[in-house]
Amino acid sequence: MELEGLISLYEYKDNDEAVLRIYIAALMNKIELYIQSTYFDQFVKLEKQHVQLIRSMHPKKAEVSFKLPLDEDQTRNIFFPDTNTQLANFTDLWAYKIQTEKILNQVNSPQLKLNETERNYMLKLILGMAVTSFGFNPHDNKNLATGNKPGSIKAELSSIGLAIDEDTIRKYLKEAKGRYPYVRPREIKNLNESIKT
Repeated sequence: MELEGLISLYEYKDNDEAVLRIYIAALMNKIELYIQSTYFDQFVKLEKQHVQLIRSMHPKKAEVSFKLPLDEDQTRNIFFPDTNTQLANFTDLWAYKIQTEKILNQVNSPQLKLNETERNYMLKLILGMAVTSFGFNPHDNKNLATGNKPGSIKAELSSIGLAIDEDTIRKYLKEAKGRYPYVRPREIKNLNESIKT
């Protein structure tokens, strides 16, 4: 199919955050992504179920692996008999310009902000996991959990493809500590119980 009004994600080559937001919007079915055919004369819409993996430690360098349905006249792949697996990077992907701009303009939209209850739950989860899984001590100014050494929150997230800097981690943990100053490692069970309610 030939489509008008599409732009290549290459347009956002200098904006990591924009590329990442477009990926997320596509996975949430808020925006349609297309990939050019082999002969560059048609576009194939990528359905959510075709997306296998998005590695987004660095959105501009991300490799996106898709499972596309086979055309009737296409030779079957012996490794994927029902699908054609295709690897692409963000420069091979296209989206409708109007949809894309709408998604990117929502960055500061109030509806994207968490309400107070949602934020409390998020902070409880962050603090609870930091204490129980990474040995974070809310009452100690020096924590290995908030650095960038092996075993830290940053290092562990990086190992599964989620990039976040230590200043951001410290910021959220500081906010969580401010809201839940009573939490200590041996009292973390109380926090977990309050998350359920």
